[in-house]
Amino acid sequence: MTTEVLRNMLYAGSSTLDGLGYVVMDEVHYLADRFRGAVWEEVILHLSEAVRLSACPPRQQRRGVRRVLVEVRGDTTVVVDEHRPVPLWQHMMVSGRLMDLFADEANNQTLAGW
Repeated sequence: MTTEVLRNMLYAGSSTLDGLGYVVMDEVHYLADRFRGAVWEEVILHLSEAVRLSACPPRQQRRGVRRVLVEVRGDTTVVVDEHRPVPLWQHMMVSGRLMDLFADEANNQTLAGW
């Protein structure tokens, strides 16, 4: 879900969040955005301490994001891993035909496999 939806569910006290164990904030770089940053801040502040939080900041924001998380959530560990556990496949539509945007260089095949 989007961060805005999660924030609204937190404010509404949604029972859907009962038992929530993990939140992954993939676009935490929006913390620096003057229009949307407050949404990420609000989620970080209002999540239960029992919820494990993972944030994926861009390289240049890692220290700043860690500092915010330590201040608000306590002990924080930074884990840097350049491997993407879930592949990102990008396609384009050309004349009604779905085509891979990139090819897998390792085995010289397209990534989509369709």
